[in-house]
Amino acid sequence: MGAVGTDGPALPRRGAVQQALLYQLIEAHYPALVDQLAQQGKTLPEHVHREFEAYLKCGCLEHGFLQVRCDKCHFERLVAFSCKKRGIAK
Repeated sequence: MGAVGTDGPALPRRGAVQQALLYQLIEAHYPALVDQLAQQGKTLPEHVHREFEAYLKCGCLEHGFLQVRCDKCHFERLVAFSCKKRGIAK
């Protein structure tokens, strides 16, 4: 299936979550934080690590989606899965 309104392949698009400043900051700096802590022999608490990892996958088509279709007008859309976390993604 092509992306809505096109004949080409469906391509992942950055959703509202990925366009948020908070997401961009975490995406840009979280890996460096983890590396810096590892160099010091430290780690983040596991629940914090899980929260950040889930947040970075939240709303990304490449991490899972549903294809939904209106039975009346046949409009189709890909809807990315949500992480369902409440710590960061609200």
